[in-house]
Amino acid sequence: MGRITLWVCLFLILPGGPGFADTYAEVEGSGLFIGSDPPGARVFINGIERGLTPFSVQSMQNGEYSIRLSKDGYVDRRFRVVIRKQSRVEVSVSLEVSRGQVLVEIRRDPAAPPFLALSPRILVDGVGVVAEGAVSGTEQSLSLPVGWRTLTVEAFGWERIGKSIYIREDLVQRLEFVLKPAVFTLDSPALKKNRVNPGNPGKLGIVELNFTVTGPGRGTLEVADSGGTVVYTQALGPFTARGQQALWNGRDAYAARVPDGEYRIHLIVWGEEGEDRQTAELPVQIDSFLELRPLSLGAGSPGLLWASVPELLPVSSFQINGSILGGKPLGQETWEGVFFTGGFRVSFTDTLGGAFVFNLDPEFSGGLKGGVGASLRWVFKPPRRRASFFEDAGAAVELSYGWAQSGPYTAFGMGTGAALRLPVSYRVLDLPVLDLFLSPRFLWAGDRGYPDSIAPRLGAEGGIYLARGIFAGGLSLRWDYALPGAENPGPGPLVSAVELKFFPSHQVLSVLGGFWFWNGERGAFFGLGIDYIY
Repeated sequence: MGRITLWVCLFLILPGGPGFADTYAEVEGSGLFIGSDPPGARVFINGIERGLTPFSVQSMQNGEYSIRLSKDGYVDRRFRVVIRKQSRVEVSVSLEVSRGQVLVEIRRDPAAPPFLALSPRILVDGVGVVAEGAVSGTEQSLSLPVGWRTLTVEAFGWERIGKSIYIREDLVQRLEFVLKPAVFTLDSPALKKNRVNPGNPGKLGIVELNFTVTGPGRGTLEVADSGGTVVYTQALGPFTARGQQALWNGRDAYAARVPDGEYRIHLIVWGEEGEDRQTAELPVQIDSFLELRPLSLGAGSPGLLWASVPELLPVSSFQINGSILGGKPLGQETWEGVFFTGGFRVSFTDTLGGAFVFNLDPEFSGGLKGGVGASLRWVFKPPRRRASFFEDAGAAVELSYGWAQSGPYTAFGMGTGAALRLPVSYRVLDLPVLDLFLSPRFLWAGDRGYPDSIAPRLGAEGGIYLARGIFAGGLSLRWDYALPGAENPGPGPLVSAVELKFFPSHQVLSVLGGFWFWNGERGAFFGLGIDYIY
C-alpha cells in the first residue's frame, strides 16, 4: 500500500495544542510509532503505561486506541489512533510546557520622594520578561513554566528586590514588591583601553571610560598630567540609566593634542541632591606611536594586499578580516567563482605578532578549493617620525607557511609553502601619514605546501600607504622569479592592487582592485572587505 499522509487535529485536554506542528501518517507495514518533542514522555495506551517516547511496537490488533502522553513540566497530550490491516501508524506531537499565572504588583515605598521616577523592569531567573517602563501600582500578569522561579524587580534609582516562588499549573498566584530608593553609588569604573594614540581615527583614538551608577545624579571628569595639572575637564550627566560612558579624545581644553606621557583620569560623581559624592582615579597613557590601522590579511602576511609591512598591533588589540574577490584573480579564469578569505591577527608582545588566514575558492561549476596559512613577525624597528633617516625607518623579519590544494598561489596571492620576508619601511610624513614599504621575499613553493625544489622563488614586494583621519589607501606591487629546477621556472606573476579603506570606528570597510600578468596571461579583479579592529 502506498504511503498516505494525513494531517489531523489531535484532540487535547488543554487548549494551545492545535498551534503545534503535529503529524499523523499511515504507511506500509504494521504496528505503531509515537514520537514527541521533547522526547522522554510516558506513553499510555487505553490507560496502560507502555513505555517512553520515541515509542514503537511492531504489531497491534486492528481497532481504535486512546493515547495519552505525560511528561513532568509539560501538558498531557491526548489523541486517538486507528490501526488498520497492513498499515503502520506514525504519530509525532509537540508537548506544551506546563504553565501557571503570577500577578506581580510593584509599588513605591510611601517614604520615597515623589519626584523620583519609577520605571521598573521584571526579570525571571535573570532574564527580562517585561520591558523597561512597566507601570508601577498596576498588576503585571506573567505566564511562567511550572517549577521554582526567581522574580526580580529593578529600576534605576531604586533598590533591587528578588523573591522566589514555586509556579503551579493552572494556579494564579500574587507577588507584591515595594521598592525603596537606592543609595547613590558609583560602581565598576574602568577604561576600555589604558593606552591610546589620539592620532588614530574615530573611536580607535579615544579614551573610553565606562562606569555604573545606582541612581540619578551628575558628575565631572578631569584629566591631569604627571605633574598634577588639570588639562581637560568635562561635565557629566544628568544620569538617567545605570550604564554610563565618558569619552576623552586626548586633547586639552583648547582642542590641542596633549603630549605623550602618563595621565590620571579623575571621575567625580554625586546624587541628584548633591549627596553621596564619590570619586575614582584611573591611569591612562597617551602614546602617539601606538598605531591602530587595518591591514589586508588575505595573502597570509599582514600589510597591503601584495606587500608585507613592519608593523604590529598593540598587545591588547586584535583584527578580524573577511574579504571577497571577483573578476579574474591571480591564476584563475574569468568569473570562475567568487573567492573568499578570512583572517585574524594579534600581537603576543610589543615586538612579536602573528596572523592566521584561510582562503576558500568556491567555483560556479561546483568545485571547492581552499587553503590555510599562518605567519609570525618580529618587528625590531618600528618607524617613528623624528626627522632623521634612522628614526623614520622600520624593519622586521617574518616567517610564514601556507597550504593549498594547488599552487604556488591562491587567488589572494597566498604562497603555498614556506616563506621568509624582510620588510622595511620609511615614514615620509606624519600628517597625513605617508609610508613607503619594500620587502625581499623567499618562497619555497609547491602544490599542497610541499616545496618542489630546494631553490626558493625569489621575489620583491613594495607599496605606498597614505592615511588621513578615517580614510586610508594603498598601492602595492609584487613580482618573483623561480630559479632553474623549480616548478614553472622563470619569471613569476607581476601583480598590483589599489586599496581604499574607511574606518570611522572599530568597523572597517574596504574596496580594492588590481591587475596581474603571468605566463602570457593577464587578468583584472576587484573586491570588498570588512574588518573589525579593536
